[in-house]
Parts: sequence; structure tokens; C-alpha cells
Amino acid sequence: MTRERTEILDDLINFDSNISSLTKELSVFPWDCEQPFLVIGSDNVVKVLDKLSEGEITRKDIEDWANAIECREDVDFESEPVKEIIHELANPLISEDLTTDKIGAFRNELLRS
Repeated sequence: MTRERTEILDDLINFDSNISSLTKELSVFPWDCEQPFLVIGSDNVVKVLDKLSEGEITRKDIEDWANAIECREDVDFESEPVKEIIHELANPLISEDLTTDKIGAFRNELLRS
């Protein structure tokens, strides 16, 4: 059974399934689209940061998650801070280390925006 694009994207932005499986499911859809299907918001990113803090996922998992979202045309960003944080999470080699303090700073920034 083929799932709808929005359902798969929703699972992706909420990290509700294996990222590799979700990106494989999304690969059947065209890369280009005229407008986004979903918007990733502060609450989505905070939820995933909490999963990291609670040990449910790893730093590599969050990097893969952010990479799967960062350049998609079918997902939009609620705000500039959400977009910037996704970029930092997707690119750990050019960002600061993802320490407990950094995760807390991201959470605080997102909860204020």
C-alpha cells in the first residue's frame, strides 16, 4: 500500500519512523514542487531535541533527520530560527558541538520564537 506524501512528510518532521525508510518512501515523489505540503515548526524541532536528550535517538540520527528535511521543497519552515537550527543540526562539521548546553540553547530559542 502506497502512503500519501503528506503522511510520510508528517512522519519525517515528527521523527515518527526510521529516517532511512521515510526518505526511501519519499524518493518516489518528484523532488520539485510548487509549494510546500507541510511546515516544520518549533514544536517539531523541540520534540526531536527532547528525543535526543532522553536518549531515544543519537546525534547521528538527528543529523540524518535534519539532512532529510533541510533542502526539501515540499517542507517549509515556520520561522528563520527553525530553518537555522535545522541547518546547524544537518551540518555538525561546520557547527558547534551538539552539547547538552547547545541543545538547551536551541530549545530556549525555539520556545521563545
